[in-house]
Amino acid sequence: MKKAVRIYPHRVRGEGHFICKLRKVRESGFEWTFQPQRLEVDSEDLKIFEKFCNKYLNIDLSNFKDRVFYKKANKLYLGFDGPFDKITPLRNGLLLGEVYKGRFYPSAHLIASLKCENLKVAINFSQEDERLWRYLKGETIENKENLNGFVGICVDGFTLGWGKAEGHIIKNYFPKGWRLE
Repeated sequence: MKKAVRIYPHRVRGEGHFICKLRKVRESGFEWTFQPQRLEVDSEDLKIFEKFCNKYLNIDLSNFKDRVFYKKANKLYLGFDGPFDKITPLRNGLLLGEVYKGRFYPSAHLIASLKCENLKVAINFSQEDERLWRYLKGETIENKENLNGFVGICVDGFTLGWGKAEGHIIKNYFPKGWRLE
């Protein structure tokens, strides 16, 4: 087979592997093109997202008018209406967050796509700050700034993750798989 590699365990250290490049072809012989599977977003979900943006983000929502919003389960995505006959995207859009019981919960992917100046409510930690290390470990942190609602966590001007300020604490929304041990 062309474009295939066999890695035998008795020739290299480690397990054996087989790698090859595959190309999907329809039964008729024509090349396969990617067809994104999208579920329509109702206007109520978009209003909830827009309300979140107006409260917590400094972004111009008119930039999204030519973009495609779609939903899978409760997750809201900002997709592309691109030429999928030439490329197959790894991900068809940006995971914005989850719409659940009339509320929007932002994703780590959303804050990673933003700059610190795009956040209306944010804490900008220095690398030496003790609260930053507690946040990276997944712990709640003290709300010294008396903030309320979702808070963007930044480090030296770069976005890192979300927290939710309630009373004297900020609950940690940093993804569990990214936390320090």
